[in-house]
This record gives sequence, structure tokens and C-alpha cells, in this order.
Amino acid sequence: MKILDNVTFTIPFKNDSIDRLTNLYLVVDYLSNYFDTNIYIGEEGNTLINKQFKNSILYFDFFDDNKGFNKCKILNELSKRCTTDIICSCDADCFLTLDQYVKSVELIMDNHADLVIPFDGTCYNIDRCYIESFKNYDLSCINLNKCSLRRKNTIGGINFYDRKKFIEWGMWNENFRAWGAEDDEFIHRVNKLNYKIINIDGYLYHLNHIRTEFGRPKNIYYSNNMREFNKIQNMVYEDLILYMKDWLWLK
Repeated sequence: MKILDNVTFTIPFKNDSIDRLTNLYLVVDYLSNYFDTNIYIGEEGNTLINKQFKNSILYFDFFDDNKGFNKCKILNELSKRCTTDIICSCDADCFLTLDQYVKSVELIMDNHADLVIPFDGTCYNIDRCYIESFKNYDLSCINLNKCSLRRKNTIGGINFYDRKKFIEWGMWNENFRAWGAEDDEFIHRVNKLNYKIINIDGYLYHLNHIRTEFGRPKNIYYSNNMREFNKIQNMVYEDLILYMKDWLWLK
């Protein structure tokens, strides 16, 4: 077992389907099987309240207003509870090879990066026929030639970052709701504020799941999300610093 005790994996979760619930348990089991680390699960709602997790896994439930998954707020709330030097934001459906996790942590510990995107931008959608492979903690038997390429320039799903730097660059932007552009804005803002971002070799494995109302592209919050992203894209450094001073989650 690899020791990553200076890392906290923060996993935002909404129990909107049996697929999503299964994926969460697979991700948690995968991480806890290979790493001596810290895992914080934040659920919008409290359907997992009686689930028994290992001592290194902490569960927090947050108010569910049924107005779209508030991923960014959950990630911020979990991060405020972290005491480790490194945080990993990890979607409940995403996996990496073991080397990618370890390399990402090393880059931050050695001050080569403030934020690591732990793959080269390539994300594969993994069919649910491979569920047993994930249960056996084995990604090597997945035939990527039979998996669909999600997109070639993915930047979200899993990110590692220095906890103190994360607070400096404004944390996650809670003006985003449901699905759409929150990852793009996060990376764009970190880059605009001149922090060090590194991609490493490898792929992101995204385990397929059904999509409910708020998880689909063009959901009711998508237009607002894109306006927020475009606004920040058009800001110069000084304007962005000024804008962030009004963010209530940083108070």
C-alpha cells in the first residue's frame, strides 16, 4: 500500500442513480485499497448516512435544495475541513492508473506544480461491462479501442492542488451550479493568476452512468454557468482579483 497521508481526496456526490452510487463505491474502494490516505465524501442529501466506511474515510452530508447539484460548494466545504497539504478533487466516476496518482502528488510536494491535471487531456468513457474489472482494481484489461473518446482536451474529473495555493486563487467558484464549465473556469482562473499547472502522461478513465436532469448538457443552469465562465475569461488579472474579493465563500 502506497502512503499518501499528506493528501485528502474530496469527492462530491449526489445520489441521482444506481449507476452513480455504484461508481462512488468503486472509486472509494479503489483508492482505499491502494493508498494509505484520507478520503472525504460530501453528499448533497443524506442517503449514505448509515453507510459504514473505513476510519480514513469521512462522510459529510449537505443540504439538498433540489435545484441542481452544487458541486463547487461541496468541494469548498470539504476543503475547509482538510488539514493535509495536498487536496485532490475527484469526481465519483473517475479513475487513474496508480502511477498517475503518485506522480501528481510528487510534483506538488517537490514544488514543481501548484496544480496537476493528472493525465494528458484524453478521457475515455468506460462501458459498464467493465464493472468487474474495477471491482478487482484492475484497469489493464480494459480495451480502450472499444471505448468512446469523451474529448481530447479534458481538464476536469480529477485535479491535485496545493491546499494553501488553492485558497489563494479563490477555491472553486460557487456561482456555478449543476453541470457545465466549472472545471474550465477553475483551470482558466488558476492559469490567469499565474500559478503553475502541469499535465502528466496518461488517460482519465470515466465510468459511464445514466444522466439525470441536472447532469445533462444544456440543463437549466448551463447558460448562467457559461456567462460566468465568459465573464472571467474576459477579465484581466487586476479585475479578477477585485472580483474575487466579493466571493462570500472566501470570507
